[in-house]
Amino acid sequence: MSKSPLRIALLIAGLLVSGCTEDAPAPDAQVLTRGQPEPVPLSGAFTGLVTIDAPCEGGAVTLIVHAAGGAPLYLRRYELDDPDWHDQGRSCARYFALTEADREPQAPAEAEGPFELEAIYDPLGLAQPPAGARRARAAVLPGERNLVLSVPGALSERTR
Repeated sequence: MSKSPLRIALLIAGLLVSGCTEDAPAPDAQVLTRGQPEPVPLSGAFTGLVTIDAPCEGGAVTLIVHAAGGAPLYLRRYELDDPDWHDQGRSCARYFALTEADREPQAPAEAEGPFELEAIYDPLGLAQPPAGARRARAAVLPGERNLVLSVPGALSERTR
């Protein structure tokens, strides 16, 4: 056996042994505990990629950031006829950014989490998406980037 594979095997064995010897955190590790939620500033942008399982043929996707169960903090609507959508045959995708320009007028400067990003796909493009519109949700942190949401395509039967 040459020196290189032997060194690699010894390194892996050492890492495995050192990682399995103690369940407690290292003495200098920071241990986080959950207490009462505290208001956090809502500055920065939420960015990422949203996809829908539908062709890019009209309709709209609305993105909303809100505190769990609360009113919208950020809101932006993307029309599917916008050229920034990437037609992928049976699906559609685009990058998004929710910035201070998308902050709702009544949104406070600080809010208590947890926060949620919701994408609502309405193939009819109505100003208010119907109750049966397809949705996707993800927990987010203030100013989080590189988010990915995938929304199912068709409206439910009761809204057709």
